[in-house]
Amino acid sequence: MAYSTVTTTVVSSADAGLENRTGASYASVHDAASCSKLSPNQTQLIIGQLASGDPVVYRVTRWGLNFDTSSIPSGDKIVSATLKIYKNAGPYDMSGQNYTIVDGSDLGAPPVADDYGDLLDDVTSWGSIAASTLATGSYSNIDINAIGLSGITRAGTTKLAVRSSTDIASTAPTTHEYTLFEASGTASNPPTLVVIHQPLQAARYGFATYA
Repeated sequence: MAYSTVTTTVVSSADAGLENRTGASYASVHDAASCSKLSPNQTQLIIGQLASGDPVVYRVTRWGLNFDTSSIPSGDKIVSATLKIYKNAGPYDMSGQNYTIVDGSDLGAPPVADDYGDLLDDVTSWGSIAASTLATGSYSNIDINAIGLSGITRAGTTKLAVRSSTDIASTAPTTHEYTLFEASGTASNPPTLVVIHQPLQAARYGFATYA
């Protein structure tokens, strides 16, 4: 016996790289209220942190993602969800680091420059993946945890953000610490959200299907 569920798969309807590289110190770059470069709906995005040059220049990039989940009925129970991201290259010098999904409810639709600062206090993990496990030329899956499942928006737009673990910890980079991902502007491998949900009647009364 298996309880009836529905799988909804949606690609990112709008995303943006929120990049800041303006400031004389890591703290001024990391903690800024807005980003110096907004890159919406690109085919590829560099996500993570970077330090380069002499004198050193810091760069921090966060990833804001919108998903149209309006087809999920408002009364359905969210059973599970997975964010699928496609790596093109890297990670570079990210030993021991993770990519973490955080609450993106502050994001604009589409994302705007001020979202960079709005994400600063979003540090609670909704699911993460070790950078070292990302496979080049294929999707990697980040399972969304119980906290994150509450952020899946039924009959609306689900907003997620991805940050590197050192960005979340406010740890300054010493070199190039980033990964190149395909973004929503690509036709082939865009960020994808897979949601398994249970219709209201099945969730309420335990309706089942039989093989």
